[in-house]
Amino acid sequence: MKTKHLLGALLSFLYTIIFFSCGNNDEKKIYSLSFEKEYYERPLLGTTNITITGGNRDYTVTVEKTDILNIDVDLSSSIGMGSLRITPKKKGETKVKVKDNITNRTVDLRIKLRQLFGIRYKKSNHPALY
Repeated sequence: MKTKHLLGALLSFLYTIIFFSCGNNDEKKIYSLSFEKEYYERPLLGTTNITITGGNRDYTVTVEKTDILNIDVDLSSSIGMGSLRITPKKKGETKVKVKDNITNRTVDLRIKLRQLFGIRYKKSNHPALY
């Protein structure tokens, strides 16, 4: 009799642990789309990135003036929210709309591509420079 009660208590304790330990861990967290700032200046030379600081890794990007730049979404990193890869075409400024397809939130960015000028040094008559 004592063994039946002990076995019953043990089984009910085991069922209780199993019942409460099974949870829904498959829920994905939803993050709000965000960037470090709303205005960026980038050089006309080479491809540069703008980091997405918050979002859900599912984006649609619309560029107002496609003759100025091209943008691709880079999700190659397994950590972080991704980045926008900017390929410049010519000098100018344009607006870019980034939409998070999970939350349907849109962020407007302004991006200016500018020409980089080299650093110019004044001529010096110092004897060590001859």
